[in-house]
Amino acid sequence: MIGHDAMHSSAELQLLAVDTAGIQKYIFSSNRLRENIGASHLIASVTGRWAFEAILKATSEIGEHHNVLDVDGTLSDVMIEQPDTAAEVLYSGGGNFVVLFRNGNMQKRFVQTLSRRVLQEAPGLRLMIHSVPFVLGKNVLGEKLKQLFQEMKAKRSTEPNAMPAAGLSVTVMCRSTALPAVNVAPETKDDLDPRPSSSEVLAKLDAADSANTRLKSTFPLEQGHEYPLDFDDLGRTRGEASLIAVVHADGDDIGKRIEAIGVQYKSPAHLRQHINELRWFSRNLAQAAQNAQKRTVEHLWQLASDSVEVAELFERRYVPFRPLVFGGDDITFVSDGRIGLALTVEYLQRFQHETEQLLNERLTACAGIAIVRSHYPFARAYELAEELSKSAKKYRRESAPDHCCLDWHFTTGGIYGDLTEIRQREYTVKAGSLTLRPVTTSDNQMRSWGTIAAGLVMFQSGDWQEKRNKAKMLREKLRGGRESVKEFEALYGHPLPELDGFESGWADGYCGYFDALELMDLYLPLLQERVDETHAAS
Repeated sequence: MIGHDAMHSSAELQLLAVDTAGIQKYIFSSNRLRENIGASHLIASVTGRWAFEAILKATSEIGEHHNVLDVDGTLSDVMIEQPDTAAEVLYSGGGNFVVLFRNGNMQKRFVQTLSRRVLQEAPGLRLMIHSVPFVLGKNVLGEKLKQLFQEMKAKRSTEPNAMPAAGLSVTVMCRSTALPAVNVAPETKDDLDPRPSSSEVLAKLDAADSANTRLKSTFPLEQGHEYPLDFDDLGRTRGEASLIAVVHADGDDIGKRIEAIGVQYKSPAHLRQHINELRWFSRNLAQAAQNAQKRTVEHLWQLASDSVEVAELFERRYVPFRPLVFGGDDITFVSDGRIGLALTVEYLQRFQHETEQLLNERLTACAGIAIVRSHYPFARAYELAEELSKSAKKYRRESAPDHCCLDWHFTTGGIYGDLTEIRQREYTVKAGSLTLRPVTTSDNQMRSWGTIAAGLVMFQSGDWQEKRNKAKMLREKLRGGRESVKEFEALYGHPLPELDGFESGWADGYCGYFDALELMDLYLPLLQERVDETHAAS
């Protein structure tokens, strides 16, 4: 029990947050999957394991009290209201680490410890640390957290671009970063020749094994299988082309949800209730996202035993799926290009289900999927996936606020212009939009994945599957609108496959068949009917 004097003392604490900047460039700038894997692990370590270790180290010399039990983030019931508590971690999640320090000396030791480790073990990574005063018994935590993150955002936007040290003498340049090489990277099957590398790349490669251990611990695989460490190990599409799907998914309005928690506790006396609910939400949101990914992986294994085509992907040692960013509601993974869409839909549906179970409310998430050749510039592929995710979020915000949404784009060449320009140039005709994208994951809307999945079932079976030229001709006829489609029907002597709500292929200025026709050679059926039954039973 906390005494009255301790609760309402006017001690001035420091509310501090740790974040990282420029993470997209840090993770995705290389076309070597090992480097992407290691970079993602280093970023997760900064606001996770390393931050907790810094608390332990900063307090170990003088035995000060804190609430960190271990480096994995297990927290005790030690509270900052108690006068002998030097530090209390409020929460770690969403890429942030937030802590209250009793005094400036303790904070200084923490900052020095963490900063030194980042400089030594994650060169090139930009660390953001900021703090604001917090007067116990006087300030409201919600208001101070809002101030803290607003100031961090302003600081990030005004901070000058980092200028890495260039070579000061005769140097060899690193192929991935264009920085001076400091050593030669270890050989891999893709790099049999010595590869001069910068300290940043070497640190990422050193972290790849730890990243793999963490991944297999979080999402275990069946014996005899491994997560791929090279893009070429994700699986090959029919024919000569090797396609990968780069998927970025992000929870919707999570920041607003955290702010809403603060609105409930407007008095300094509510500090403990606010901290407890923040922790509860952060912990359960992370667990829900992790469960959703785990169920998605399990679903893929289950399909491998029931589908001949999916089973072929598992005949090799490496599974056709690799999470890159995980641990929060913001996730990124890569997969064989044929299963990227199905895995994304599965994850989004599972995310809604898991948040309802753990948070007592169905939160939504949106995703963008870039389907590209395996050696396409990875940074550009991720940028496209992120742009597609923003497109899905915009559609959700304007038209489907209670639903998960997704958007995707397929290309085997370059990308010219932004997404709006591409859609206008390649998918807009006199009759309207050839594509339904973005779409919801629910089946009760016209612009839904269910509509496209139904079209895929029709075009990947029966006469349509055997007569690809017929399907290609229909795709061109759809560009001409309803009259052009009727000409096609007269030519072949039978109507289009029935698709609810789409007479002659069109409804309300949208074409219901074009997306399925475009995907029919790129999409591996993952027993959509059974997926729907599974969720109906959930």
